[in-house]
Amino acid sequence: DVADPGRFYSTVWGTRPAAGLSITWSGKDVTNLVTYMRWFSTDPFTNLSYLGHTPEQQVMDEEAKAADTPAKQKAITERIMKYMSDDARVIPIYETPSAIMVQTYVVTDRFSQGFIRWQSENVWLDKK
Repeated sequence: DVADPGRFYSTVWGTRPAAGLSITWSGKDVTNLVTYMRWFSTDPFTNLSYLGHTPEQQVMDEEAKAADTPAKQKAITERIMKYMSDDARVIPIYETPSAIMVQTYVVTDRFSQGFIRWQSENVWLDKK
């Protein structure tokens, strides 16, 4: 059942639990940790009314918050996603690769910011 946009977004952002499964994820950050923390963590910034969380996930979320290098962030994100998919807490459907093309003199960290955190004011030209 593919929901029309109104029903889908009212399920995702609504205040009542969904009658069925409704899920969204749009990850664009380098390790996917920012996206995970914002959408699926035990303390998301979104109101995803259908999510449930476990104590084990809370422990991993705290570890993720302390990950201070891309390698550590990637490792904990992979561990969390394995945990969530192993028992069908989240069912991965597909992923669309993304890229950004810019001239060599354009300085940007767009994909390290996370999907909904694009700060275009931090992009500048450094043509030499």
